Amino acid sequence: MSTLEFGSISVTPLLDSSIRVPGDHLMRVGAAHFPVLPGHRGLAAEDWAAHPEHLDADGLFHMHFGGYLVRGIGDRVILVDLGVGPAPFVPPGLPAPYPGVLLDSLRSHVVEPADVTDVVLTHLHLDHIGWASVDGVPVFGGATYRCAVQDWDFSCSAAGPVLDLLAPIRERLETWDSDTTLFPGFDVQMLPGHTPGSSSIVASSGASRAFLVGDIAHCPHEVMFTDWVGMGDHDAAQAARSRRDLADEIERTRAWMGSTHFPGLALGHLTRRATGRGFEYDVQQLDESGRAAR
Repeated sequence: MSTLEFGSISVTPLLDSSIRVPGDHLMRVGAAHFPVLPGHRGLAAEDWAAHPEHLDADGLFHMHFGGYLVRGIGDRVILVDLGVGPAPFVPPGLPAPYPGVLLDSLRSHVVEPADVTDVVLTHLHLDHIGWASVDGVPVFGGATYRCAVQDWDFSCSAAGPVLDLLAPIRERLETWDSDTTLFPGFDVQMLPGHTPGSSSIVASSGASRAFLVGDIAHCPHEVMFTDWVGMGDHDAAQAARSRRDLADEIERTRAWMGSTHFPGLALGHLTRRATGRGFEYDVQQLDESGRAAR
C-alpha cells in the first residue's frame, strides 16, 4: 500500500503533478541556473544509465511533485509541502507539469482542506508552495502554516510569485529558526544549502522515524552518493554537506526517507551494498493517478 504506518503515525504520499525527463537533462537545467560543485556526477547520461532501477521503462526519471499527509500526531492533520498548485511553474528547459491535483489526492483519503490543522513547508520554492493560496485566499483556511524564518526572509523580501502565494497566509504563519520540536513526535531538522532555511521534517514513534526531506534530495542518487550533483542549490557546498550528514544519519539509524520528487513520492531506506549505498523503496510507488503502481 502507499501509506507508511509505524506506531500511531501514518505518512501518506499525496500526488500533485509530475514530469518525465532524462535525468542528466534535469540536472543540467538546474546547473544552468544555480552553481554546482566541479567534478560531481549526474550531468551525463551514462551516470543515470548505471542505475536503471530509478528510471522508468523508457529510461526517463519520473519526477513527481506533491506533499505528505501525516496523521497520528495527537489529533493533528498535517500536510508537509504543497506541490506545484493549479498553475505550475518550472524552469525553462523542462516539460511543464500538468495542473496540480493535490486536493483530489487529499480527498481520496477522506480529508477536506478544512480538516487540515497544520501546513509545514520544508522550503519555499514554488513547486512546494503551489497550494498555499488560490486567488488571494488560503486554501487551508483553518491551518497554521509553518516554515523556517530564514526562507521567509530570503524568498518573501521582494515582490514576485512566491510572495503572491504566501502573502495571503502571513497572518496564519509561524516560523522556526533552528532545529526544534513542533509537536511531540514531529521535529524539524535544519539542513541549509538548497535554500537558507531548507529543512527536513522528522516524524517519530518510539525508535522508528521517517524523514521527509524536501529538496535535500530530488532523486535517490543525491543521498546514495556523496559526489552526485545537487539540483537548484543556493549554496552548493553547504547543500552537499547537509546531504552527506543527512544520509549518514538515515543509514545509521535505518530510518525511512521520502522526497516529494522521488518516483511516486515513495518512502524507503538507504541500504549498504558492496558497491556503496543503495535506496530501496519500502512503500509502493504511485502511478499517475495516485494509485499504487504495479
